[in-house]
Amino acid sequence: MVVTEAVIRRISALYDESVLRAIQDLGELSLATKESTEAAAEKLRPILGATGSEVIVGFDQEAGAYRLEVNKYVHGNLQCCVINAEFLGSGDYRQISKMSVMLQGLIGEGSLIKRAEKEEAVSTFKQALERFG
Repeated sequence: MVVTEAVIRRISALYDESVLRAIQDLGELSLATKESTEAAAEKLRPILGATGSEVIVGFDQEAGAYRLEVNKYVHGNLQCCVINAEFLGSGDYRQISKMSVMLQGLIGEGSLIKRAEKEEAVSTFKQALERFG
């Protein structure tokens, strides 16, 4: 977990942190085909839509590959984060994906975490760490 957090902090200057966190929560993504890219976008939309982001399936003509474009307005300025095959082939993504697989199913919807007399609902491992870490 510590290594993954360091990776996310380091690359958050290049990729929107909310996108990286969503990818960590979802697990492995595939951009190999239009269908797999659409499936990845469908998984990300509910998570990122809550932060005001729009997830679009794009196609890079030069690379001949599909990609995800995540757009959101921050203080009136459009910010675009592109997740492409190059990112999915990186060691950074492999670390995030590896942690995602390890955490898959540990905490889900309706989970409660309790410490002393305090109890709170959490839906991700990161939420549990932030609230009780």
